[in-house]
Amino acid sequence: ELFPVLIESVGLLTDQIQKHYIYWHNYPDKKDVPPPPIDKIMICGGDANLEGFAEHLSLSIRTKVVTGNAWINAFSTEHYIPPLSYAKSLSFCTSIGLALREE
Repeated sequence: ELFPVLIESVGLLTDQIQKHYIYWHNYPDKKDVPPPPIDKIMICGGDANLEGFAEHLSLSIRTKVVTGNAWINAFSTEHYIPPLSYAKSLSFCTSIGLALREE
């Protein structure tokens, strides 16, 4: 029931991803070195939790699409389990990433 409502937005997102994908692969850097190929696209945000969303994008853009892991660079989940579910953590991926400082 929700899918028909979202299909237009997903189509717009797919178009933008394809536009950036084409740009990435067709414009070398300042040293005329071709960029490395894109082997996967990582999605995050609350909508990344939609069932079948990553698979739909992957089929549309013919590239592997995976959901991100907000904690991967923040700490080891072997030593600490945050009180936030994985699904909820996707909404905070950008904030967590920006909060990490370079070492």
